[in-house]
Amino acid sequence: MAAALGVAVTPDIAGAHGDEGEMTVTAIEERGTNRVFLGVGIKYTNDAELAQDAHVIAVATGPGGAALPAVDLPRISGARYEATITVPSAGTWTFTITSVEPNATATATIDIAAAATTTSPTASTAPPTTGAPSTGATTPSTTPPSSGTEDAQDTDGSPSKAPLIAAVATVGLLVLAGAIAFARSRRTAP
Repeated sequence: MAAALGVAVTPDIAGAHGDEGEMTVTAIEERGTNRVFLGVGIKYTNDAELAQDAHVIAVATGPGGAALPAVDLPRISGARYEATITVPSAGTWTFTITSVEPNATATATIDIAAAATTTSPTASTAPPTTGAPSTGATTPSTTPPSSGTEDAQDTDGSPSKAPLIAAVATVGLLVLAGAIAFARSRRTAP
């Protein structure tokens, strides 16, 4: 009927969007170890309407030519398509995002940091060094200076028996000295 009236019907007038679209990367960020959050928005080129029925995939290439299989980016709302993608290693990763109906492409690159290794602090079992200034102390110590033997340890990590052995030896020597003195005094006594 429109042809009979001499009116040309074009896809724009008929409400067709066309085959081409514009894609914009809305987010690319690291979210956890080797996890990348990727988001895009798509609109039709000819009328700037939101593309809410596109099929969107992302392909990632990384260090040393590593490649991931295509991952779907599902529509979240409106013309927003998002996914979180796990990559196998740290390094620079490039994502090529492609949509069909409308046809559009975009790329995005991100540097994934290597996972930080955490170590827990270990307590020192070594005796404090003498003569070093005290740090963090707010009151003077009333404890007599240490000889360094109280905190000593054997090579297997157990407390050292050296202070005990020294004390027993000292007592033994005192007893022996006393016995010798007693014996001499008895020998020299009238």
